Amino acid sequence: MTSHARLAALLLTLATLCAPAALATLATLCAPAALAQPGHALNCADPLFQAEMNMCAEADFKAAERDMAAAYELAIAQFREQDRAYAEEGPEFAGAEVALAESQKAWIASSGDFCAARSLTFFGGSMRPAVHFSCLAMITRSRTEELRWLLD
Repeated sequence: MTSHARLAALLLTLATLCAPAALATLATLCAPAALAQPGHALNCADPLFQAEMNMCAEADFKAAERDMAAAYELAIAQFREQDRAYAEEGPEFAGAEVALAESQKAWIASSGDFCAARSLTFFGGSMRPAVHFSCLAMITRSRTEELRWLLD
């Protein structure tokens, strides 16, 4: 479906949902409601409205988060096994699992703060969620690569 056809279909949905408002206002006020309607597929390759861009950025972050969680589970399992294998050598040879878990907790806390600082530039604006989630997606992908680097 072309962008123009998608826009026309979405505007028709908007007009149905928000008939009292002017058409320009409909697109701004009702886009999230129209995008949430059953049968409306989110098209992140060609988003039409800021609300759609925000939802696409969030979806991208969620996908990056799932990838990071998978990499973390592999790394933590590897370090758990490593700790078991080296435990007999002495306590100084174990602790990788705990160190990684603490590192991950700290990373999660700081990533939220980092991206909140970035998105504050857009406080009150409709694109703030897209900026925030795009930031989270970017640094989450970076963290995922760090976690993968830890693997054998």
